[in-house]
Amino acid sequence: MKKFYCDTCGALVFFENVQCLKCQHALGFLPEVLDLSALEPDGEGRWRALSPSAQGSVYRTCANSREHQVCNWLVPAQDSEPLCASCRLNDVIPNMNDDRNRERWFKLEQAKRRLVYTVFHLGLPIDGVPAEGRPALRIRGKIGPRRGRITCTSWMRWKLRPVLGCG
Repeated sequence: MKKFYCDTCGALVFFENVQCLKCQHALGFLPEVLDLSALEPDGEGRWRALSPSAQGSVYRTCANSREHQVCNWLVPAQDSEPLCASCRLNDVIPNMNDDRNRERWFKLEQAKRRLVYTVFHLGLPIDGVPAEGRPALRIRGKIGPRRGRITCTSWMRWKLRPVLGCG
């Protein structure tokens, strides 16, 4: 995983952080530039990214951040989708009526965002192409009393076939 630094004070910050511990600036992950950026409020629930790679772009928080506090990825302000690029991959989310599920889902989402970061960093496609037999990457979080797991087997099998020498 890449090291990230606060754009305001230069302190080391981590992939899951939502605030710099040194200067208290809000932080958010920008999936289109793969950067964790310090943020300045820009009115009406929007944030201006301070990362040089964002070039002053304006964002809003993912709906899963606002509603469930489980995501730190941002959505471009002009995007009509309420969810970030990572949360859009969810087929199923756990039942939020069970308080234990929120903590489990938070941990599952952390692992999933690391997976999605890696997929984006490697430039792998996430969209399906039926004509090529390529399924889209979708995440189905199974949260039970003892574990959470991410199931993306058909996409991974398709992507790893050449590497494993089975296709």
